[in-house]
Amino acid sequence: MKTKKFNLSNGIGYIFAIIATILWAGNFVIARIIYEEITPITLSFLRWSIALIALLPFTYKKLIKNKKLILANIKYLSIVSFLGITLFNTLIYFGSHTTYASNLAVIIASSPVFIIILAKFFCNEKISLNKALGLIIALSGVLFIISKGNIKNLLSFSFTPGDIYALFAAIVFAIYNILVKKKPKEFDMETFLISTFLIGWGFLIPFYIGEKLSGSFITIDLTLILSLLYVGIFASLISFFSWNKTIDTLGPSKAAILYYLTPIFSNLAAGLFLNEDISYIHIISLGLIISGIIIGNHIKKSNFKSTDKFKKHN
Repeated sequence: MKTKKFNLSNGIGYIFAIIATILWAGNFVIARIIYEEITPITLSFLRWSIALIALLPFTYKKLIKNKKLILANIKYLSIVSFLGITLFNTLIYFGSHTTYASNLAVIIASSPVFIIILAKFFCNEKISLNKALGLIIALSGVLFIISKGNIKNLLSFSFTPGDIYALFAAIVFAIYNILVKKKPKEFDMETFLISTFLIGWGFLIPFYIGEKLSGSFITIDLTLILSLLYVGIFASLISFFSWNKTIDTLGPSKAAILYYLTPIFSNLAAGLFLNEDISYIHIISLGLIISGIIIGNHIKKSNFKSTDKFKKHN
């Protein structure tokens, strides 16, 4: 019975990961569509404003009830909020000004490498042979997209400023994943989300005000409104809830390999909405990434006990 329960839990974790990566893929595309209409800081500020407006009516009672718990962990929550809410997506939006949506997603996909390394040192997660092999295969799928199927293209690959922003975002996201795994057990997911959203949004306020005082403005149209609703509700509220559940269920290392789905979904979305090319290269890359995910998440039964023991110890 225990084995069945564990497998069911794993299955739910995979479903949440797919939901999160699909929605985040759309975020890269949206960032590229509206980058000329809105600045990165304003986009981030409005995104989390919408997420808060959508979430507060359902969670404000828990926010008040758990006020002491939140204040007791304010340092931890502030760091997590700044990295995952304030900084991560703002870096992506800055990157969208000087690189393609597909490039953003592919470079952000380097994050699993950092996650697995950090999880080894800070969460005591073993880098098993399956996990290492799965990571290498999935990473090769990402590199296949970058190189467009030709290794020579990797040798001549040059980074734009947007690519650098994306690389920093990948590192920030890796640290965020590790910190989420360290979330105090007293926090339920709703309280954790509303707390991090609110604190992260608060960090954006002075930057937003400074931008407005400098004379920055936006032109409101239907495309911008729909885009803001998407990034505020789907790519923020639903995706972060889903991804945090994935980390809770599978752990940061296994979740990291699943994050490799994001560049595949991003490339498909970029092809549909931005007319970026989709070819056999993406199909081969998809096969490599899925193979890597399957191999990397296949852990022997003997490892289940050590994982449970670690959880009880913590």
